[in-house]
Amino acid sequence: MFALFLLVAGTHFAALLSPGPDFFLLLRAALTRGRRHADGCAAGIALANLASMLLVLLALSLLPAEGGLLWRGLQLLGGAYFLWLGGQALMARRRLQLHEGGGTGTPGSWRRGMLEGLAASSLNPKLPIFYAGLFGV
Repeated sequence: MFALFLLVAGTHFAALLSPGPDFFLLLRAALTRGRRHADGCAAGIALANLASMLLVLLALSLLPAEGGLLWRGLQLLGGAYFLWLGGQALMARRRLQLHEGGGTGTPGSWRRGMLEGLAASSLNPKLPIFYAGLFGV
């Protein structure tokens, strides 16, 4: 059981290393609204991840586990999705562009940041696909 936890945690950590919409939302929040707002944003993102993970686990628990065709198809699609993600990460050429000028936004509240993070991460369609692939494999 602990080995499974380490596998899930390690895969999730590796996914966090690649910048996505949540990363850029947090970066913008920290640079323009301050740490308190960014902390709330991070909490909202974590809450959306937890909700998505629980919904995917609930949906997967309803599938027949003993050799069902749907379950096997989900495993194969999940594995293919992770291979595609790995290929995309290896072939991506991203450049960091820095612009003159600092953040001029007004400090934001923790609650507002949490709601922004929750909304942005909940609307990310890759999130349930990621968890379905992770737990399906």
